[in-house]
Parts: sequence; structure tokens; C-alpha cells
Amino acid sequence: MTKKKIFAIEEKTTNCFIGCVGANDIDYIDRKANLYIYIGDETFRGKGYSREAVHTFLMYMFGYYNLNKMYLEVRADSLIAMNLYKKVGFKQEGLFKKEKYMDFRYIDIIRMAILRDDYIK
Repeated sequence: MTKKKIFAIEEKTTNCFIGCVGANDIDYIDRKANLYIYIGDETFRGKGYSREAVHTFLMYMFGYYNLNKMYLEVRADSLIAMNLYKKVGFKQEGLFKKEKYMDFRYIDIIRMAILRDDYIK
């Protein structure tokens, strides 16, 4: 079975491709996967596309694949992304201090996750 899933995100009225949502490292034994989302064109950010895409993708992964957990990693300084994930129901599981080297400095990474039972409620 494949360990990855990826879906396009389109703007509804124009069918214009604006980004993608998917999962890496799908673990069918432990029933978990690593979620990611990307909206390429900045003019489509902050308009609810990400939230709707994440909701739809979670319903698909929890329903069709019967996963128990979806998790992700987000930069600690990415407040917009963290707020999106919190609105969807993700909770912080851990903080990795100086985990990645980006832009000539080390940055902290936050791991967030949502469980199937918590999402279905």
C-alpha cells in the first residue's frame, strides 16, 4: 500500500489550482499519518481554503483509511498556521527546540496532532 496521499486544492468558481493537501508516512499498522498543506498563491491565503481542505482531508483519512491519528510539524513562529490547526482541532504534543536550521538560524518546531475520536466529536 502507498505511504503517501496528495490531493489538489482548487478554487471552486474557477477550478484554478491553488495548492495541495496530503499525508506522508502513512502507517497502516499504527493507523497514523503526517499531514501537510500548501497554498502557493498568497492571494488565496487567509480565505478559508486551507481550513476547508484540512477538514475534508481529515474526514477522508479518518473515514476511508480508518486512521486513528493525524499529526504535523509547524514552525513555532508560524502563528497563522498554528491558529489554523488549532481551529480544526489539533493540539500541541511537543516542542523541539532548535530543531531545524533555516534562514541562517535554528528554529523551534512544534508537533501537533488530532485523534480520530476527538475530531469526529
